[in-house]
Amino acid sequence: MPALELTPSAITLRLVLNEPRFVPDGARFPNSLAIEPTSDDKKDAERRGGPVRVSVWDQARTTTGQAVEFRRAQRPLRAYLLPVKGVLAVRVRFNATPLRVVEDPLEELRDQPGGDGHCGLEGLDRGGRPRPEWRDLLDELVRHCTEVDDPALRR
Repeated sequence: MPALELTPSAITLRLVLNEPRFVPDGARFPNSLAIEPTSDDKKDAERRGGPVRVSVWDQARTTTGQAVEFRRAQRPLRAYLLPVKGVLAVRVRFNATPLRVVEDPLEELRDQPGGDGHCGLEGLDRGGRPRPEWRDLLDELVRHCTEVDDPALRR
């Protein structure tokens, strides 16, 4: 069954380790490393036999506090909202048709409140794109992020 895309009106939440390599001091939004697929993301795609996905959360189904709790081993965190319409704007600007946000429920969270809101941001792997173009795409995408201030991030 193909993954369902989130609607353009949806807003996703991206959790990022609060480290200067991802969020430079004084920056309004993270840098491109915060959304670049990791080796674990690539291994997961291989295991699933599907596209590489970077973890995000559908804000309509998962609160910031719930998402932080699901990632409790990774601290400290910062959280950013990324509207799907921003993802789609970048897709058009860069003619990056694989760029999309899809539902990606995690089995281990199925029965937990907010657990059904896990999604995947696809199309961020470099593929055949020249490195400077790929970096520009990632940089443009993070410019659509807005930082979330939530007490759950300070626990």
